[in-house]
Amino acid sequence: MNEPRVIGICVSADRPYVHEMAVKRLQMLGQAGNRNEWILFDRDRVNVKTRKVTGRRWGHGGQTFGTVEETIPCPPVVFVQCIAGRRWMEQLKRMGSQVFNDCMFDKWECWTTLAGDRRLRGVLPDTQLLTADPGLQLFLAKHRDIFLKPIDADLGHSSLGIVRLQLRENGSILASHESVLEMKTIEFDGFRSFYAWFYSYAGRNMYLMQQSIETEIRMNGVTDFRLHMNRKPRGQWVVSLVLLRIAHNRSHIVPKRAIMLPMHKWKAMSGNSPSQTRQIESIERSVIELGYRICSQLDGRGWHMADLGMDFGLDRQGQLWIFEINPLPSPLSLSADWYEGNAWTSPLVYAQSLLN
Repeated sequence: MNEPRVIGICVSADRPYVHEMAVKRLQMLGQAGNRNEWILFDRDRVNVKTRKVTGRRWGHGGQTFGTVEETIPCPPVVFVQCIAGRRWMEQLKRMGSQVFNDCMFDKWECWTTLAGDRRLRGVLPDTQLLTADPGLQLFLAKHRDIFLKPIDADLGHSSLGIVRLQLRENGSILASHESVLEMKTIEFDGFRSFYAWFYSYAGRNMYLMQQSIETEIRMNGVTDFRLHMNRKPRGQWVVSLVLLRIAHNRSHIVPKRAIMLPMHKWKAMSGNSPSQTRQIESIERSVIELGYRICSQLDGRGWHMADLGMDFGLDRQGQLWIFEINPLPSPLSLSADWYEGNAWTSPLVYAQSLLN
């Protein structure tokens, strides 16, 4: 029998920063908003046979998780904050838990899911799985500017593993990738030398090829938009944050080096002129509208998601594009416009509502 009113947050050793995020989430929730006890447990400390988990308890009024581990029946509600496969998720559910953020979909699965919606398909960059020759050569010849992205959500976050390829008129290839938070560009005289480097760089990881979108340049850097959406207690999706991100380079965003502007700060930087304000508000509405449609499409797969990060790009003709959906987003501690959700605490409030 499940121990009552204990909520689980499932993490993993390979993402230690998520442990710190769990502490901050509960601190921000505060004693007034915390009606339950919480246990932080690693995905490898789940015993399917005994239907129990081993972890560290938060408890009422605390400021951190305890140091002593304890083993308890699997919590009735679990907020997943780690990369885990479908089989593992199903095992957890069969133990009697309501599990949310229960699909750590990869980039290809997400793209094909969104492409099933006719309206979303029109704002998705052309994307294909990276296959043996001549697939890459044909794709690069078609677009001349593409991205290679790891399919696995655990490998391609925060620009890790992502390579931008540009085909030059003389047939040489420029490859740009993040290295120690800086953008590094290498020129190759052709595909043979590029492949020799890329297979060493990418290893055995599966990749996709995606058409590059030339986004607006601001402050001498490319841009994108981050939308964070969460579920409210009754299950409806709400907006928690919309940001303009400006890269420190003209290739692609490295989140840890990007300038991040809440929409009200962007308006202020534009001088709060009526025309600029209307333009910014129009972009914001379009981003949010796409976000709701994306949530609806993902819900249609039967996935129980409640915390999503979405990246969009605005091209130089004013067209909005969907870049990526992140099933394990990091909340951002920024002074932001007022929205209905809170990226830090909304998942915890939603978890509490599932007990009722």
